[in-house]
Amino acid sequence: MGGGRSKEGASRADFLAKLRGLSRATVAMNSSLTLAEVLQVVAEQARLVVGCHQSITSFTAGEDLSQAVNAISLSDKYAAWRTYDEKPDGTGIYRLVVEKNRPYRLTQEELESHPAFRGFSWAAARHPPMRGWLAVPIVDRRGENIGIIQLSDKFEGEFDEEDEQILVQLAQIAAVATDNARLYEAEKAGKKRAERSVKAREAFISIASHELRTPITTLGLQLDQIDLAIRKLPGGERFEPKLAVARRQLEKLNGLVTELVDVSRARAGRLDLQLEDVDLGEVAAEVVERMGEQAKLAGCAIALEAPAGIVGRWDRIRLDQVITNLLSNALKYGAGKPVKVAGSGDAAMAHLVVVDHGIGIAPEDQDRVFEPFERIKTMRAGGLGLGLWIVRQIVDRFGGRIRVESELGHGATFCVDIPRAGNPVDEDRVEPT
Repeated sequence: MGGGRSKEGASRADFLAKLRGLSRATVAMNSSLTLAEVLQVVAEQARLVVGCHQSITSFTAGEDLSQAVNAISLSDKYAAWRTYDEKPDGTGIYRLVVEKNRPYRLTQEELESHPAFRGFSWAAARHPPMRGWLAVPIVDRRGENIGIIQLSDKFEGEFDEEDEQILVQLAQIAAVATDNARLYEAEKAGKKRAERSVKAREAFISIASHELRTPITTLGLQLDQIDLAIRKLPGGERFEPKLAVARRQLEKLNGLVTELVDVSRARAGRLDLQLEDVDLGEVAAEVVERMGEQAKLAGCAIALEAPAGIVGRWDRIRLDQVITNLLSNALKYGAGKPVKVAGSGDAAMAHLVVVDHGIGIAPEDQDRVFEPFERIKTMRAGGLGLGLWIVRQIVDRFGGRIRVESELGHGATFCVDIPRAGNPVDEDRVEPT
């Protein structure tokens, strides 16, 4: 029974990893503007999310598959074939996927014995060896085929039904991203192109983030059921650490999706505030206490210097989000050194300062850290690159400002100044609580 539980836990962990990969792929595709960029991202993300050595994505709009635009991603195992650029001749099993518009999942033996498979003809000597085949069509909103994603040589075992389902979802997201890229390229010479592509991008973020909510909620309920079952098992407590890891990863994934939702709301001008009297020191203390475990894992001691009594007209949840994102950033890049959260105020303004002693930020990168999806080369930790951008959006809505003071290798100090009376614009727009 224990072995079965362990296997089930490993399977769920693998599925969680694939969902996180799907979330990263969604953001990466949405950040790509040109068709070539989108196809390359799709090829790379499909290979990484499913876990295999070979991936090729083809854009096949039109009848002549030999004119397809291809993007290839190969692991180091096939490094010698990375210059391979031969296109399919538009017949055989590739044509079958395009015409039937449905996935195909075959072992190598099934592939070679399939009546539609014709090998690689004159290019066979240059084509990388294959081991199994998973192919999924990319279908546009009209139901017409516009491409195909092909995978081969899975890291472990054969491609299974879960791999196929994940790749189908990736192909659906790729269809939207491909359509956006084509729209961008077709209209990039005009003003209308910019307006339409931005709207399409924001709609894409909104749809993708909400679609990811359902499997996250389902996984949370399943983890609750597993927890109850484990508690009834003799010696079940030994599974608690693994269950805790799964919960943390699920919370992290949920946080990523929340960031995507906030991006959609902020860019649509719908980052609404519920204004009330809020104590900055009280909220800061709650955040520090809540993030104690994360600080412990990062090896950073947190010093809190924010006395009670700094009260202003703010949205409590959004203020919590500002402090949480800044503190999370400090712990992530603080190099295991102490972090300080300080608060102060005068008659008109409240001041929040978060200080770390980590890797620091180069002067030329300090404005970029507040841009969405920006990944500074010295800042390589996980995440979507949205946390600081969201902080700036909230601070702007508060009528305040944020700045960073930093040098490479000498940590970073993020300073937030917000009016205690709230943003006058929001007093008219938002119903206070």
